Amino acid sequence: MKPVIFIILSCLLIVSVSCKRSAIHIPDDDTPCGAAVIINNEVYNGTKTNPNIIKNVTLSGNCLTVTVTASGCSGESWVVKLMDAGAIAKSLPPQRSLKVSLDNKELCLAVFTRSYSFDISALKVYGYNKLTLNINGYKQALTYSY
Repeated sequence: MKPVIFIILSCLLIVSVSCKRSAIHIPDDDTPCGAAVIINNEVYNGTKTNPNIIKNVTLSGNCLTVTVTASGCSGESWVVKLMDAGAIAKSLPPQRSLKVSLDNKELCLAVFTRSYSFDISALKVYGYNKLTLNINGYKQALTYSY
């Protein structure tokens, strides 16, 4: 009986150690910049974006501020997220790919512009002091120095 229990426990240990876990960086809305960037390739690839919503993007320290424009009733219920592909392009400086998504359920014809700030400190590539950020739908790449 003891060998059977040993084999079962060994299998459970191997399975728990060898399981590949998805690398999801869960946003923390209490960061100094606002929500944190979501780092997950599956989420990134599964997110449809409208590049026409991005009006402007600015960097200040670890904070990336995205200004979006869309139709709505007030823009108060909009949910804007920043997602990273979870991959680092090997170049000098290294590059990361980002997407901005807007969940807008407002059915009004007025147009509003709102800004959202994201903490991008989790995007840092150790061994480097800067990074190129390529935002899907934004006209230029940004250099994030840290």
